Amino acid sequence: MGFDTRLPVWQAGDSVYLYMMTVIFILAALLALYALWERLTGNTLNSLYVGKSKIEEKGTAIPFEGNVFMNYWVLEKAKSTGKQSMETATNLLAAFLMKWIQEGRIEVAPGAKLRIGPEGSFEDSTEADLYKMFVDAGGEYHLLDSNSFAEWAKNHFSSLVPYPDRAQKHGRDLLFAQGYLDKDKFPLPEKYPEMSQVIELENFLKDIAQSGLTPERPWEDYLVTGVLLGCGDQMRSQISIQLPVELSAGLDAVVRIAMGYKEAVKREGLSNWDQYMFTSSND
Repeated sequence: MGFDTRLPVWQAGDSVYLYMMTVIFILAALLALYALWERLTGNTLNSLYVGKSKIEEKGTAIPFEGNVFMNYWVLEKAKSTGKQSMETATNLLAAFLMKWIQEGRIEVAPGAKLRIGPEGSFEDSTEADLYKMFVDAGGEYHLLDSNSFAEWAKNHFSSLVPYPDRAQKHGRDLLFAQGYLDKDKFPLPEKYPEMSQVIELENFLKDIAQSGLTPERPWEDYLVTGVLLGCGDQMRSQISIQLPVELSAGLDAVVRIAMGYKEAVKREGLSNWDQYMFTSSND
């Protein structure tokens, strides 16, 4: 008489469960190793948003005609770690200050200070709300410097700190309305070249002297997007002599003042930005 070699039902079920868990563990390990490989090799871009995991090309085109919100969304998504970046959020504020200097809403004052003009009118309500914050931060004398803005940001932490998340969502909505994104709010494959221009311009501005490229527009046209891309220091050292005096001084002031945002975060005991900032998503 032969032996019944079939496993009891509970043992068979356990075997399936263990098999599934082993597969899941292996897949998770492979994904972790892939992420580590990307970081070590510099392939840190999210290809879902720019079509590539690495972009080495340099370009002089200003993406989306310099729209700060749209460029901010692409930049954050392309370099996404799952959280908003404090560095890019700081650059977002500096970019708008630079924009308002060029529009004549803000004047550059001696000592790396800015004189904030009246609120005026804005076509974009999201931008207008940020300007109102800076008007409030300017106080009775309508002046901003790095210390006064850091103090204001600390006292208005709950109002200011969520703004970058709102700005990113607004940029996404603008891109969607203009046909760059699909129904799930991911870039259409045919739009990858335009999305990639954000990274290509960053590559150019980070190494202007060695790029071998000639800008296709006057240098002042690059200031707002360049500051957003974190290239304010590079532009200040390499092209400030080619800028009007007020814009050169303004470039210095906006970088200093926007740092108050980061200082406010640190004063609140949130030096680890990932513990606070909103999860980056397409929702």
